[in-house]
Amino acid sequence: MMGDGFGFAMGYGSSWIFWILCLVLFIWLYSVIINRHDTPNDKKILPNRKTPVEILEQRFAEGKIDEDEFNKRLAHLHRDVMP
Repeated sequence: MMGDGFGFAMGYGSSWIFWILCLVLFIWLYSVIINRHDTPNDKKILPNRKTPVEILEQRFAEGKIDEDEFNKRLAHLHRDVMP
């Protein structure tokens, strides 16, 4: 069998497979790099970030605050969001 100039002894016409694989690998790497930069920085740094209301609901469910405190803080949060 004859080599194709790259040290591979695959036979005649096998170098096109090598170049197609290189092209596919390049396109895949390029898409991974582009998609990584499209996501907001918040999600990369803190992917499981909870909202203040979710934290408040969790504290109420765990019994760390009572219902009056929950309602007071929830009203305060909604007051800050709604002008």
